[in-house]
Amino acid sequence: MEYQNETKICQNCKKDFTIESEDFNFYEKIKVPPPTFCPECRNKRRMSWRNERTLYKRICDATQKNIITMFSPNEKLIVYDRDYWWKENFDALEYGQEIDFNKTFFIQFDELFRKVPLPSLLNENVVNSSFCNCVHNAKNCYLSVASMEVENVLYSTRVIGGKDSMDLFGGFNQEMCYENVVCDKSNHLFFSERSMECFDSMFLSDCKNLGNCLGCVNLRNVNY
Repeated sequence: MEYQNETKICQNCKKDFTIESEDFNFYEKIKVPPPTFCPECRNKRRMSWRNERTLYKRICDATQKNIITMFSPNEKLIVYDRDYWWKENFDALEYGQEIDFNKTFFIQFDELFRKVPLPSLLNENVVNSSFCNCVHNAKNCYLSVASMEVENVLYSTRVIGGKDSMDLFGGFNQEMCYENVVCDKSNHLFFSERSMECFDSMFLSDCKNLGNCLGCVNLRNVNY
């Protein structure tokens, strides 16, 4: 069957969005109906399960201690302190349940989800970094999320290999850096984006191997 591009109104935000002809062919191939939400609203719905940056104070349901968690205290969930949760001091059979074929899958999934203990934060091997989430091998970090191999990193996200830096978005192996977006292997780099192997520089964009530079764009291998 030959399809044409079709414009629809998103059921959520009420904005127009276009479904292209090849998309219809794909939907037919996997036997699913065309979407009724626009791409942006569909992405928001998918990401609604992932909370990285909003943290709450809550009581651990196992130890009754105050904890920092990504789950709101208003949510009727069972939340354990992260360290207690990893010790597995609870019986998994306590929340197991039989399949009820008279109920829909999602109703039963919701019931099970609210029974299973959840870890307060998704961290691993962290030291003095209580207000971070989704981090691995972090030391002395604060309000940083989705990062790994970081030390003394503040207010940052999606950083791998950062040290003594703050306000970073993405990137690898940055030290003594500030307000960078997706930079790599840099030292003393500030207010820059998509640059790598730069040092003692500011306000760079798409640069590589620069030193002592200011306000440069698309420059390579320069040291003033």
